[in-house]
Amino acid sequence: MMNRIWKPAVYQGSKRMKTYFEGWYYKMVDAGCQNAVAVIPGVSFERSGQAHAFIQLAGSKLEKPGYFRFPVTDFRFSRKEFSNEIAGNRFGLNYLELDAGGEDGSRISGRLEFENLSPWPVSPLSPGAMGPFAFVPFMQCHHGIISMDHDVKGSLQIGTSNIDFSGGRGYMEKDWGRSFPSYHIWAQSNHFNLDRTSFMLSLANVPWLGMSFDGFIAGLLFEGKLYRFATYTGARLAAIEFGSSSINVHIRSRQHHLEISLPVIDGIALKTPVGGAMGGTLHESLDAVIHLKLKNAPAQGGGMIFEGSGTSTGLEIAGNITKLKQKWI
Repeated sequence: MMNRIWKPAVYQGSKRMKTYFEGWYYKMVDAGCQNAVAVIPGVSFERSGQAHAFIQLAGSKLEKPGYFRFPVTDFRFSRKEFSNEIAGNRFGLNYLELDAGGEDGSRISGRLEFENLSPWPVSPLSPGAMGPFAFVPFMQCHHGIISMDHDVKGSLQIGTSNIDFSGGRGYMEKDWGRSFPSYHIWAQSNHFNLDRTSFMLSLANVPWLGMSFDGFIAGLLFEGKLYRFATYTGARLAAIEFGSSSINVHIRSRQHHLEISLPVIDGIALKTPVGGAMGGTLHESLDAVIHLKLKNAPAQGGGMIFEGSGTSTGLEIAGNITKLKQKWI
């Protein structure tokens, strides 16, 4: 189990679990930014002992998500590398291969390949995006970033639509644990004016020893450098401003100031884990537009490093956000 900590993309659970979920998130946007699709394979182990594997589907042009359910015995995984299979549907670091149908008649098939991945750094004392929190076994939810940005080629057939993703961009992450947080804000885009620029933000309420705190991870990949901000790096939430149509998040570190403007918009409903069971719901948009500013801190001379708007953004503002808002009024 300890060896897997340094391989966050690899399945972290076992064949028999209780009150546990694990899911991988593939986001793809075509070359013309006309279609954004998320494919989410995973497993769900309930407290009762019931379990199933699933493939969840969301898209910027889909009226409703797809949820393909399978016996948990159809889930196969490798301990050595990120290589999973659910009833013949295959998922790995450099590919996904789909041929699945739902009870409602929905269907998805095709193969995508991923090249030039940009993984979040892993080191002996910081095994990925969670940093040293990855070593804490009782965390409600662990988060891993598999690739901030990569090339996509191939196509998917979703219902009657064939979507060619060749020349498009992709992003990969995952979550595992018991439940999603009581509230969280998540955003991701790799469609800015400058190529190979990618951003992600995860801000969530984290239960901790009978209390809780608001933890966050943010990363901006720009000109080949990953600017990292996280609770464990010493960065802090300086302010969160709630408007009628937007939320502005201000993060400060000793070296940099990061400002993120997020729209408040509706999205498509997705299933989420609660005590391992996929009994919760959140709404995710795949066509939001966010705005970023990255500046040097005044002690570093100030000055703008990057400013731009990210399109085809995945965005979730989920849970009891009112509780977060009350902290910043």
